[in-house]
Amino acid sequence: MAAMDLRPLNLGELLDRTFTVYRNHFWMFVGIMALPEGILVAFGIWYSTMLRPFAMFPGSSNPAQAAAQIQRMFGTLFLSAGLLFVAFYIAYTIGLGATTFAVSDVYLGRASTIGSAYQKVKGRIAGLLGLSLLMIFVFFLSYIVLIVIAVILGAVSALITPVLAVLGALIGVTAGVAFVVWLFLGFTVVAPTYLLERSGIVRAMARSTELLRGNRGRAFVVLLLMFVIKIAVGYALQMPFLIATFIAIGKNQMPPFWLTGLSGIVGGVAGALTSPLLMISLALFYYDVRVRKEAFDLQVMVAGLDAQPGAFPPGAAPPPAPIG
Repeated sequence: MAAMDLRPLNLGELLDRTFTVYRNHFWMFVGIMALPEGILVAFGIWYSTMLRPFAMFPGSSNPAQAAAQIQRMFGTLFLSAGLLFVAFYIAYTIGLGATTFAVSDVYLGRASTIGSAYQKVKGRIAGLLGLSLLMIFVFFLSYIVLIVIAVILGAVSALITPVLAVLGALIGVTAGVAFVVWLFLGFTVVAPTYLLERSGIVRAMARSTELLRGNRGRAFVVLLLMFVIKIAVGYALQMPFLIATFIAIGKNQMPPFWLTGLSGIVGGVAGALTSPLLMISLALFYYDVRVRKEAFDLQVMVAGLDAQPGAFPPGAAPPPAPIG
C-alpha cells in the first residue's frame, strides 16, 4: 500500500481526504465499529425489556405497596441505565482506538485489517479508558467552577440592581460555555496522540492542547460537520420507527417489542456507518497539525531515506518494502 500524500491540507482537502479514506476502506471501518455497535444494540434491547414491565404497572391502592413499586422501578431503571452507559463508554472508546490505528496504517502506507486494528489497541485499552475518564473529570470540574463564578457574578451584580444581576449571570454562563467549548477543542487529538505516540495520559492531554493552538476553529468545523452527519443519518434511518412508536404511545399502547428491537438494530447500523467518519477525521486532523507545526512530512521522508530502526518519528511507520 502506498502512503498518502503528507502535506498541509486546507479544510476542504481535509474533509475530502476523510471521505476518501472512508470510501476506499469502507468495509474495514464499518467492520471495526460493528463490534461496539453490536454490543450497544444488545444492551439497548435488554434495557427496553427492563422497562416494559414498569410501563404496564397497574399500580396499587396500598400506599406502602405503591411506594415499594416506585422504588423498585427507579432502582431498576438507574441500574439498567448505568450499565448501558458503561457499555456505551467502553465500546466506543475501544472502537475509537481501533479506528485510529487503522487510519494511521492506511495513511502511512501499511496494510490494515479489522483484526490488526483491534490487536494494536488491546494493550492501550485501560489507558484510553483512563484518559477518557480524566477528560470527563476535567470538564465536570470546569463546569462546576464556571457555575460558581456565574452565581458570584449574579450575586455581586444584584447588590447594585436586579437588572445587572440577570446580566451578570448571563455573561457568566455565556463565558463559561465558551470556555468549556474552547477547552474541549483543545483535546480534539488527544486520543491519536496517546495511541500513536504512546505517551502518558497527562502528556497526551498537554500535547493535544499544544498541537491545537491556532487550530481550534478548524477543529470546530470538522467536529460539527461530522456530528451533523451522524445525527442526520441516524434520524433518517430511524424516523419510521420513531413515528410508529409515537403513534403507539398516542394510543396509550406499549410499542411492540419487535418495533423497539428493530429500531435499536437500525440505530446500530447507522452508528456503524457514521461513527468511523468522526474518528477518521480526528486521526487525519492529528497528522495535519503535526505536518503544519512540526514538518512531520519531512520527518517521515528523512526517516524513510535513513531506513534505520527507530528513525521514524512517533506516529509514523516505515515505508513498505519494495516488491521484488
